Amino acid sequence: MKAPIFADDGSIEEPLRATIFHNGVLIHDDVWVYGEVGRPYKRHGKRPLILQDHKGTDVAFRNLWIVPDVDYDQSLDSFLSNFGNTPNHFVEVESEPEPITILSPRMVQDMDTNGDQIITPKEFLDYRAAQFDPSDKAGDKFLDAAEFPHPGAFKGGDKNKDGKLAREEHLDIFRGQFSNVDVNKDGVITAADKR
Repeated sequence: MKAPIFADDGSIEEPLRATIFHNGVLIHDDVWVYGEVGRPYKRHGKRPLILQDHKGTDVAFRNLWIVPDVDYDQSLDSFLSNFGNTPNHFVEVESEPEPITILSPRMVQDMDTNGDQIITPKEFLDYRAAQFDPSDKAGDKFLDAAEFPHPGAFKGGDKNKDGKLAREEHLDIFRGQFSNVDVNKDGVITAADKR
């Protein structure tokens, strides 16, 4: 990004210019930006860089590079080539993995700790194991029927028939559930396991 250049009287001599890659794809190639959103430029000094998402869009930012005090005009070609640009100014981008739909998006987000859209048995069970202590309202290291409100699973999981679930009995329920969710039986939960 090259900041706008203002004349002494506050008028614009050169608008802001920017080159932007998004997920490895060149989306703005040395574009000129004329004014603020819906308003003309006002003379200003240095300003912060502000990133915005929109509620409910699951926007996330990572790998942002800010290199201050670089000569934009002198470094633009080098910048473009560092992103492996092809002559038409676009790069080949590996497609994103298809999202897992057999589980709710929130569960996938919480289970898939490395964000690769592959849920391993360990990720699945770690997620379920983390639910035990918050569910144990009595703090007795067991879950009773009120603390685990799935009657059929509770009855099947209570192997010693003492009317409560110990930590391992609780996990055993979900060990069995993993194989039900892994529809294609490949040992992981992915987009290939459809609802």
